[in-house]
Amino acid sequence: MSWQLAHIGPYTVNTPAGMPLVLSMLLGAILLLAWVFSSLFMLKKTLKAPSEKSLFKGARATLLLSINTLAFIFLLGVLLDITSTSTQTIRAVLVTKGTTPELLDTLKNQAPPNVNIDANTSWFTMLSDLPVEHAKYLPSASLLPQTIGDLNELIVVGDGLSSGQWQSLFSAAKNWGSASQSKIAITFVPSNKVMGIGEITWQTQLTIGDTLSIRGTLQGADKQGQDAAESYLLQLISPSGDVEQTQTSKDGQSFTLRALPKVAGQWHYQLRLRDKHTQALIAENEIAVSISQNSLPNMAPSDVSNQLPLNTPSIAIWQSSPSFETKHIKQWASETGSPVTVVSQISQDAYQRQYVNKPKPDTGTANQNGDPFYQSSALDNIDLLFIDGRGLIRLSSSQRARLRQAVANGLGLLVLADGALVANQNAALTEALHLPLLREDKQAIDAFSIVYPNASAQSSTDATLATSAIRFDGNEGDTLLAAPNGRPLVKRHLLELGRVAVTLLPRTYEWKLNQTNGAYEQLWHYLVQQVARNTQDDFWLKEQNNQLTFTNKQSQACLRTSKLRQGAHGVIEYIDEQSGEIAQQPLMLNQRPEQPNIWCAHYWPPSPGWLRLSLKNEQGNVNVQKGSSVNTSQAPLLTPEQYRYVYPTTGWLVQQQALKHNASKSVAALSSARHIDSSQVPINKGIFFGCLVFLLSLLWIVRRLL
Repeated sequence: MSWQLAHIGPYTVNTPAGMPLVLSMLLGAILLLAWVFSSLFMLKKTLKAPSEKSLFKGARATLLLSINTLAFIFLLGVLLDITSTSTQTIRAVLVTKGTTPELLDTLKNQAPPNVNIDANTSWFTMLSDLPVEHAKYLPSASLLPQTIGDLNELIVVGDGLSSGQWQSLFSAAKNWGSASQSKIAITFVPSNKVMGIGEITWQTQLTIGDTLSIRGTLQGADKQGQDAAESYLLQLISPSGDVEQTQTSKDGQSFTLRALPKVAGQWHYQLRLRDKHTQALIAENEIAVSISQNSLPNMAPSDVSNQLPLNTPSIAIWQSSPSFETKHIKQWASETGSPVTVVSQISQDAYQRQYVNKPKPDTGTANQNGDPFYQSSALDNIDLLFIDGRGLIRLSSSQRARLRQAVANGLGLLVLADGALVANQNAALTEALHLPLLREDKQAIDAFSIVYPNASAQSSTDATLATSAIRFDGNEGDTLLAAPNGRPLVKRHLLELGRVAVTLLPRTYEWKLNQTNGAYEQLWHYLVQQVARNTQDDFWLKEQNNQLTFTNKQSQACLRTSKLRQGAHGVIEYIDEQSGEIAQQPLMLNQRPEQPNIWCAHYWPPSPGWLRLSLKNEQGNVNVQKGSSVNTSQAPLLTPEQYRYVYPTTGWLVQQQALKHNASKSVAALSSARHIDSSQVPINKGIFFGCLVFLLSLLWIVRRLL
């Protein structure tokens, strides 16, 4: 350890390394006394010389004292620990897709003023078709850390990197931090925006009866001396070539297009963008959708109440007060064989509990802290939870968090909307549970016959049902039930693995009381099926709506299964682009520690087009049910398969650019401030030692000759 004595510009003077402070002080005192006494001795000898003139004596004394002082200083330089501060910026420039020679030429002007791009900079490029002088080619950004090592600053030019590429980049670097908290300074120099569809999202897997909702935002091109169109036409083209819907939009505006698929299969819609005035085609992109059959029974209404589902869901009801609506729902569900739990609040701190088709627990559902709401373990064993609006808003923050996590894990939630929910609906509650927006409207009170969006399922009665004085505010979500005029009466949103629905029909039991030929049973069978937890043994989780799959890009497939059978493994099947034959690749499924029923695998699809995810064992496809005492001759096979579409890297270029721009800007904004690495470098003591020897020699000569 050494002690700092002085800091002069870039130099730091410390005591000798490893010498205790007391010993350093003692050595310093000895050297100082030696210099003082030696100077006095030479001064005395010079002034006592009798034969010399006084002027010559003074000059000689001054010269000797100066040489002695300089020798003393250089002696200290030899003995003390002197270091200099060395500063250096290690910078890398990464050239990505979208970079043009013009952008590289103007890079110095676009970079911050205090950045010298030419100093201590290494160049890397991910482009094989754009020559960059002195740049090393990198096929993947994750190779940058092992290529350059330590780094102070990274400048990304062009479209940038996607969020997945940023995560891979920081995962490969040990000391760079993370994408959300970078330890290095990151500067993003974006490429020019291209006109087209930027943000885009739609449901890639649907069931017949679900509405295909395509939402996106137009991205305007950067102005480059050309006049942009004032407005644009968006056209949704059906697989048969018909125009499903047309909408006018402008730069930066969001849009929503809808279609109602009626046939199962794998289909391609086309989304075209045109100049509204010239009708010139600007962009055309594919919308790939996999449509599966709806398992809602299409039978005579009189047969609905007699045929029970093979897998009866577990039903729970949580209500702020008993009601006729939930009374009849409980009765219908119990008649189908479903286990039902009903919790009704009868006073401020008192709750009444009922158990049907299941034993009454010994300790109830309350925990030791007296929390009356269902605990996480209980919610995990429930397939569908009914809750009225007042009961929902009365939940505490911890109870809401427990409910949200249960829905995210697959629980179905059906909310019976009421005035209390509308009056107390806030952004936090709406966002947490993905509830559709509601607004009160006294004129909304009416009575309608019920229309099923699924064309193959129709209500068996023309009788009407009364609606609440509430309307859905907005177009988000799937409409499960509607009025003949198209007004949504029940809407559903997805929340990770679970589904959340809100109904504006407060008195469906009127159909039950009026004996509407099984229409009441059909309605609730349909709603339960659309909202309740998916209890199929094995199924693949749906793709995220806002993430497209591209060739040779990392994708994830997750299987939900109660228990992965021995020898079972995932497989992707696709059409090989070169040979045109069906090819297979295995998927190595790994269990999620936090969700033991979820098994995931990463894959890199090699060819564009449709691929099929399936679960196989050593004997073949796992698609056969085990023996059961229940007659399953009419039941569909539980086939754990899913179709996904892989886009070529040349598809959705504007959307890819928008995602990379947003991700790169976000990472750059969260990165640390620009800094310069500084290090303490010991200076070369040879200069001090040489000067010391020279001065001592000069001092000896002067004393002898003068």
